[in-house]
Amino acid sequence: MDGVTAAIIEQYDIMNEDKRLEDGFGLLEKERTKELISRYLSEEQLSIIDVGGATGVYSLWLTSLGHQVHLIDIVPKHVEFAKQKAISKNNEHLFKASVGDARSLEVKDNSVDIVISRSSLLTR
Repeated sequence: MDGVTAAIIEQYDIMNEDKRLEDGFGLLEKERTKELISRYLSEEQLSIIDVGGATGVYSLWLTSLGHQVHLIDIVPKHVEFAKQKAISKNNEHLFKASVGDARSLEVKDNSVDIVISRSSLLTR
């Protein structure tokens, strides 16, 4: 693990990213982001990668609209929260969540319809 990755994980270990978008400016950010993402969605089912998707707020929303979503985040704690959110009442997986680095995605070119990334890129 490089120093940047360690610093990111350390920062998010002391924050509660799962609650950040629930009130105040966070709620405004969430609703505005959903509005912007909606511009690129269609009625048909899309394959979407949510890069830096944290605890799955947008992945869960996109899944509720009928899209196939794969959340990728560098913070293992976020991915664990997302995996919990991804399990439906019927014990089905609503979306996929895995640990990964936005700087080096293991996704084949042209394999998805949309890639969402909100401030998840840093330089080395």
